[in-house]
Amino acid sequence: PRLGRRPGRPVGGARAFLLAAAVAAAQPLAAQTSFSAMAGLNRTSFSGPGSAGASARNGLLAGAAAEAPVTRALSIRPELHVSTKGARVLSWWGTRGYGNVSLVYAQASLLGQIGTPPSARVRPLIYGGLSVGVVVACSLAERNCRDLDGFDRQSADVSIVWGGEVQFSRAAVGVRYESGLGSVNAQALNALNNAVWSITARYVVSRRPARSSRP
Repeated sequence: PRLGRRPGRPVGGARAFLLAAAVAAAQPLAAQTSFSAMAGLNRTSFSGPGSAGASARNGLLAGAAAEAPVTRALSIRPELHVSTKGARVLSWWGTRGYGNVSLVYAQASLLGQIGTPPSARVRPLIYGGLSVGVVVACSLAERNCRDLDGFDRQSADVSIVWGGEVQFSRAAVGVRYESGLGSVNAQALNALNNAVWSITARYVVSRRPARSSRP
């Protein structure tokens, strides 16, 4: 008789471990919804047909985030924040030389997050989703964008956001990228899409039970 087991199938303790891990990941988590303050440093520029000659400039991000667990591995992560974007560009709109296009957005994001359970001391997290931003200020070389010939400022932008964090107890640090789906400028020949890298920091300020526990 041949000894051994058919290759490629976990056996014994390995099979039990995989089964337990799958059940734990899918099991609803009686956890806490957390609320965090967040801030970040942006490195922001433009992509698109009108972005030739554009270079990066610095910006800021500040706001708040929440985490609502769905399972032990999956959470919903809404965010509200203000973010400064734009780029340093060779001006096409009646100004000479290089100038900074400065855009300030009020943004609402809905993200999905995957990571280790909230009870873990060190939590690697990845997340992604969509963000909708409304322009609250726009200028080029200290001139309001509304006064620039050939620049038809869009009032809103939708972007894809993805990133990752490592959380230590209440504090987390991470990196994210945001890619604008629409042009900042409605003029087709000078289409400009936001492209933003951010280094972020987040601190959990409160936690609330998702539901009351049973004795």
